[in-house]
Amino acid sequence: MLQEYSREAFVSYAWGGASEQLVDLLEQALKEEGINIVRDKRNLPYKGIIKEFMERLGRSQCIVVVISDKYLKSKNCMFELMEISRNGQLHDRIFPIILPDARIYNASDIIEYIKYWEGKKTQRLCTESA
Repeated sequence: MLQEYSREAFVSYAWGGASEQLVDLLEQALKEEGINIVRDKRNLPYKGIIKEFMERLGRSQCIVVVISDKYLKSKNCMFELMEISRNGQLHDRIFPIILPDARIYNASDIIEYIKYWEGKKTQRLCTESA
């Protein structure tokens, strides 16, 4: 017997701006098709633990990832992405949407994101040692 898949999709995105507007539209369109979008703003209960929600997102069988510049610079979004990666089968589970401000197609732009996170790491280490 074939496994019955739930008709839900998690979404990983940075709050605000074009990302959130797109997720709102996506949620409306998929709802009309009987697919429930699971997102932290709506589905994380009062006093819910965000880390547990992000871990659950990482284990999901269907995840829409809305990649923007803000997403690539968000600690929480990077945690979600690491959880998704940790659970494997990325090709089968992830449906990426790349927004125009996500500079991921040019090596020099990717290096800028790496420098950004290296700078954050250095700041954290300096703060911890002070």
